[in-house]
Amino acid sequence: MKNFIQKGDFIDVVAGGTVTAGSVIKVGDLIGIATIDAISGETYPVALTGVFSVPKAGSLAISQGDTVYWDVTDGNFNKTSTDNFKGGHAVADALSADTTFLIRLAQ
Repeated sequence: MKNFIQKGDFIDVVAGGTVTAGSVIKVGDLIGIATIDAISGETYPVALTGVFSVPKAGSLAISQGDTVYWDVTDGNFNKTSTDNFKGGHAVADALSADTTFLIRLAQ
């Protein structure tokens, strides 16, 4: 295939401010994970596929297989689609007391 560029598991993004490796990144309608630290103006790779430990809304129980959404305002994932952005699916149960859970990113 002459026009193949890459698998698309990662995309390069220009940092609009300080970025910490492991943080959730929203690029348009894409949700990914920063793979390295970056400062404003630097280009860094964002993972669009894989399983990651990410923050979840407090007191929210999540079940394996639940669809989860990124809440830009609160900076965590929840199960509410309204005004949020689909991030993927939980790969394991998370208790309401947990602060993080495992997500399989889905685009």
